[in-house]
This record gives sequence, structure tokens and C-alpha cells, in this order.
Amino acid sequence: MDQERLTAEMAFRLSRFFIGRYTNPAALTTVLFFLIILLLTGTVLVQLTGLTFDTFSDLWSNQVVQLEGATRLACMVFLCFVLTLYVANRSKPVYLVDFSCYEPEDERKMSVDSFLKMTEGNGAITKDTVQFQERISNRAGLGD
Repeated sequence: MDQERLTAEMAFRLSRFFIGRYTNPAALTTVLFFLIILLLTGTVLVQLTGLTFDTFSDLWSNQVVQLEGATRLACMVFLCFVLTLYVANRSKPVYLVDFSCYEPEDERKMSVDSFLKMTEGNGAITKDTVQFQERISNRAGLGD
């Protein structure tokens, strides 16, 4: 028990650990594809709704500009489409974690058979639980 310590109590050196981020080598083509789809969708939106650059400048300087319902709906659909594309295509971070497992000394190790006998000897555990633990212990691949 003297050698067991909580992970929170251990003093890790940050220089030992490397947190890397792997990116997809085809990320450039993904970005280019995203930009092409964005530009094509924006062009189609402008052509269908009849928006002009004057309307955009009026929206920027004066928030009271009234737009048609179809134009507002088309803009909202376009914004939702762009947001969906962004969320679907962004790269997921990959974190590399260094961990270790506790290896007990030889005097603290227990064979699978002695563990199962000790489990059967305990009166609080049902037979189904003992059978389940026996199957798990036999299939776990742990040596004696």
C-alpha cells in the first residue's frame, strides 16, 4: 500500500508529455471544397432573391431596412447550411495520453482459482454473479 498513489498526487513534468494534434492530409482540399460550395450557394442566393450590394450596405448602416419574407428565409437557410457544413467538416482533435497501470508485488498477487474460491466463500454473492465472474476471469486472459 505504500507504493500506491493517486494520479492527482503525482508530480508530472510537462516536458515529458506531448499533446499532438493530427490533421487530415487532405485538409486543403476539404477547405477548397467548402469555399467553392460556399461561393456557389451565395451566388445562387443572390440571383434568386435579387439582393444587391446596395441592400447589403443599407443593412450595415441602417438596421431598419425591411426585407421580403422570401429573402429573409433564404438568408436563414443559407446561414444554417454554412453552419452545418462548418460543423460537419471541422477536424476533430486527437489527444495522446500517457498512462501506466499498477503492477503489484508477487506477494500481493492472487491466482484466478483462489479469487473464485474466495468469491464463492462469500455468502453475500449469488450463484449467477459467481458464474459471471468465473466467465469473465477465464476469458480475460490473465495468467495465474
